[in-house]
Amino acid sequence: MYSYLGWRAIKGDPRDAVIRIIAVAFAATGGTNFQYANLTDTDFTKATLKNTDFRDAILTRTCFKNVEKLDFARPGESYLKIPQVRDVVIKGQGQDKNFERLNLQGINLKGANLKGASFIEANLQEACLQDANLSDAKLVHTLLDLTDLTGANLTGAYIEGWNITTETKIDGVKCDFVFMRLPPDKRPDFITLPPEERRDPNPRRQPANWDQFFKDGNFADFIAPMRQTLNLYHNKPTDPRLIALAFQQLIDEHSDADIELVAIEKKGKNKDKIILKAETAAQADHAALSVSYSDNLGYLQSLPPETIRALLIERESTIRLLSTFIEGKQKTSEPTITISPNFSTHQNQGDTTMSDKSSNFKFGDVGRDVAGIVGGDNSGVAGKEMTGVAGGEISGNVTVSIGEPENSNTPEAPKLADLLKQLQSAIESDTNLSDKDKAKVLKQVKALAEAGQNPKDEDKKDIADNAITMLKGIVTGLPLAATFVESWNKLLPLITSVFGL
Repeated sequence: MYSYLGWRAIKGDPRDAVIRIIAVAFAATGGTNFQYANLTDTDFTKATLKNTDFRDAILTRTCFKNVEKLDFARPGESYLKIPQVRDVVIKGQGQDKNFERLNLQGINLKGANLKGASFIEANLQEACLQDANLSDAKLVHTLLDLTDLTGANLTGAYIEGWNITTETKIDGVKCDFVFMRLPPDKRPDFITLPPEERRDPNPRRQPANWDQFFKDGNFADFIAPMRQTLNLYHNKPTDPRLIALAFQQLIDEHSDADIELVAIEKKGKNKDKIILKAETAAQADHAALSVSYSDNLGYLQSLPPETIRALLIERESTIRLLSTFIEGKQKTSEPTITISPNFSTHQNQGDTTMSDKSSNFKFGDVGRDVAGIVGGDNSGVAGKEMTGVAGGEISGNVTVSIGEPENSNTPEAPKLADLLKQLQSAIESDTNLSDKDKAKVLKQVKALAEAGQNPKDEDKKDIADNAITMLKGIVTGLPLAATFVESWNKLLPLITSVFGL
């Protein structure tokens, strides 16, 4: 019987894991000891590693290709303790394997066949995936900071919410197309979709035309914005005040990352899911920031209502503007927590800033990723240029040429150009607005003018919705005597009707 148990344990039977650990520990006595050693980039190719002690060793990009007796080594808490992971680092064959939610930081899978493998919510930071075949792989919410994907094949990979950064190496990546969404039938239970999306099989292919493919270099250009921006995903309706508080905590905990919110996008059929987009310092670890934010939000959501209410009251001035903006970006079916209405905001250095005595929350140029404005060589441009005085977040003169929207020619629909020209006049004549206030307003009017070129387009509608919601937030902080406020309140229903909002 004891012989049978020993044999079963050595074969890796999970029922006898404890017996195996004891047996390997005993056998490893007197073997090669790499405990606490830094084995970064060490090459053990074809080595025999029986009785070797790897406990607490640094195994970043360590190569175990074709090694022998690795299952008799002492792996400690490293990725080597997982049988299927040991198998793939040795043989390089991980096709269709499940590595979901595993900590594989620093693993070396250079040249491995990982076609169709699932790395959903796995940690692949600092991993070597050079020349790996990741076609059809699921890289959903995967951490990829400092990961080397040089020469890897990503054709057909699912990259929904993957966490790549400017430190992710993508030189020579081979990719004909990718999918931006994991369809319902491929999703594990822990990342299910809301009911209204569970019947939608669309994987959101890019390029969207199934007859088109990325050419050399196109894929790198396509994902460049993802690498440069910290994206914080919310896949279900969430109290916007908790989002704002979790984001503020992230800033407080990582002051050296220089985090600044630049955009909020709404997603989903009902536009009830949002993505916070933030710029950071170049050296910031986006994967770590994402994990930290998720931990903050999860902790806040676990607190009893009375504790949450106390936190919100304590920092109400810090979170008011962001939470107000988020409320405008999502439809939430969850109850929100009512707190005191006595909020205050102020403008500083050209940023719309929320602050209290313990906070440095910077609500920067939300929507700055909206590039281009109608005018220049565009035909059909009406009206004179709108010029604002530079200040704070806007450098140089702000110029907006207001053109006619393509789809607003019906008799009953007001022309966006006319509406924006009325706002222009109100801004220029308003003596109660400071130069910085005018610059803020003009920044969002620029976005409305650009979106007005095709107001029925969903992407343009999102840009317009962003700008309108941002303007609402700006208006709340303007002097009550400002004539622009009166004009804005009067024209807002007409502007929203142009975009069908």
